[in-house]
Amino acid sequence: MAALAQTSVQIDTQHDDLVHDTALNYYGTTLATASSDRTVRIYEVGATYVHTGSITCHTGPVWEVSWSHPKYGTLLASCSFDGLACIHRESPSRTWNTIHSHCMKEEERSSINSVQWAPHEVCV
Repeated sequence: MAALAQTSVQIDTQHDDLVHDTALNYYGTTLATASSDRTVRIYEVGATYVHTGSITCHTGPVWEVSWSHPKYGTLLASCSFDGLACIHRESPSRTWNTIHSHCMKEEERSSINSVQWAPHEVCV
């Protein structure tokens, strides 16, 4: 049986607080990180990790990030302690725009701890 190769890489994420989640896109070429500093940071993956963008729509710690299937474009979902689940799109100029956000009613609002896309086979 062949042994699995394991590579450990340290990345200076430039976050000011704990990193709670990381996610690679479908192709493994872009990394997103979610942090208690209320930001999502984006990195190009190569010989080094190059910071290419930041998303700052949340007002609380960001718990999780999730990439969509590439057939829907470059979309990234994030969720936070602030009760928001957001969808972000990368523009042709490589900036990130929040294109949709969802929150519960004020009296029911609480932390949203996880966000995932449905399998691309079942999405329209």
